[in-house]
Amino acid sequence: AVAFAVEQLGFHAWMVGVNGTHHYAEDLLEIAAPWEFAQDPPDAGAEKVRLYRLTREAKPLFRSLAPRDLREKMAGLPAPLSLEDLARALASHLPGGPDSPAARLALAWRLNTSPECFERVELEPGRAAYRAREQAPDGPAAEEAADGRVEQNAALAEAERLFPPDTGLYRKGADPQSGTITLYFHFPQVAEKKWQDRIAQLEAVTGWSVRVHPEAHMGVLAEAARRVLPEDWVLLRNPSVDRDRRVVTVRCQVPDGATEEDFATARSHFREETGFDLELDGRGVPWLDAAAAADPHSGPAAASRMEINQAFAAVRAGLAAAGATVYRVGRKTGPGGDYIEVSFISPALAERFRQPMEELSRQTGWPLEPNPEPNQHEIKAIARSLIPPEWGLKREPAFFRERMALRVSLTSPPSVSDPGWVEVADRFTELTGCTMELG
Repeated sequence: AVAFAVEQLGFHAWMVGVNGTHHYAEDLLEIAAPWEFAQDPPDAGAEKVRLYRLTREAKPLFRSLAPRDLREKMAGLPAPLSLEDLARALASHLPGGPDSPAARLALAWRLNTSPECFERVELEPGRAAYRAREQAPDGPAAEEAADGRVEQNAALAEAERLFPPDTGLYRKGADPQSGTITLYFHFPQVAEKKWQDRIAQLEAVTGWSVRVHPEAHMGVLAEAARRVLPEDWVLLRNPSVDRDRRVVTVRCQVPDGATEEDFATARSHFREETGFDLELDGRGVPWLDAAAAADPHSGPAAASRMEINQAFAAVRAGLAAAGATVYRVGRKTGPGGDYIEVSFISPALAERFRQPMEELSRQTGWPLEPNPEPNQHEIKAIARSLIPPEWGLKREPAFFRERMALRVSLTSPPSVSDPGWVEVADRFTELTGCTMELG
C-alpha cells in the first residue's frame, strides 16, 4: 500500500485492486521504504500502477528469500533488528542492495508472512523489530509449494479475499499441474477489465497464473435482462442467448406509449453490466412491427409454412444433425401466433442451438422457440451418473430454476477446487447447460 494521509485513528493508503483508502493504525505492519509521488497533487490511478510494478519487481525477490534459509542467515545477527538495520545486515543477500524499495518490500513481506521462522517485536504502528526463532519448523515452509508457488489452498483463500461475492465471482478452481487459478465470474468480459488490478495482484502475491473463464453465467445473464427492462414490460418467454454474437434477445408485451428510447436505456444498462448486447424481438412491438410490415422479406407468411408434421420431422432431423438431443416438439400458440416449441434438457442448453433453430425456422416457415421449462428429472439423472460413488449422494439433488443450478449434498464432499469436482461440474454444465453446486 502507498500511504498518503494520517489521521487520529488510522491512515489513508492506496492499494492495488481496492477502492477504499481508510485503514486503522493496527493494520500497518511495516513502513518498507519512503515513496515519492510521480506528480503533485498525486493521482490515485497512476500511483496504483507504480505500486503494482513495484510489487511485481519484489515478487521474485520475495520467493528467493526462502524462510528457513533466511532464518539461518539471521540466526547469528544481534537481535532483534529493525527492517532497515536487518536490510543492511543482509545486504549481500538482497539484489539491488539494502536501500532498494523492492528489496525492502520483499524482506518485509517474507518476515511478516512466515511466523514459523521469524518473531516480530512490535515497536510502534508501522515499525517492528525481527529475530529468527530458536528452532526451525519441521517439514517444508507452510505457505510455499515445492515449485515456489503459494500452496493451493492459501492461493484460493487469497482469491476469495480479493474477489468477494459482490465482484461477481461465483466459483474458482486451481490446476496444480499447470499452476493456474481459474476464476468464474457471472460476466467475465466486464469482470476481467473491471478487476484487472486485483487479478494482477493475485498473480503477484501467489505466484500462480490466473485466467478468467470466458463463458458468462447463463442464468444470471437472463436475470439481468429481466431486471433492466422497464417494469411494465412483460416478458413472453425466457431471454435467449447467442453466445457467438454475445447477444441476448427478449420478446416482450410492450405497453401503449412505450418508445424506442425506453429500450435504448435498458440496452445501455445491460451492455454496461454484462458485456452483452440486448436485442428486442420485433413481434408485438409497435415501432418494429411497422418496420417489418414495410419489408417484404421480414419473415415467412403463414401460407408458405411447411405442413406441421413435416416441420416436426425436419426440426428433429436438423437439430440431431447439429448435435442436439431433443426430447419433444409441439405446436403452441402465443401472442404472436402459432409456433413450434422445442424441448431440450434446459433452456440454457437450448441457447447453444439458437443458430440452427433460426435456420430451421427459415426452412420450415415456422417460428421455433425453446421450451422455457427445464427437464429436471433428466438433469438430476445426469448428475447422479456423474458423481463418483465414493462421494456418496446423501439426498435427492435440489434444482433452482431461477438460476438453472442443481445443488447436491454429499457424504464425503470434495473441495470446490478439487480437480475431480471441477471435472464433474464442467461435464455437468456441458451436458445440461446448468451449473452444479455443493450443498
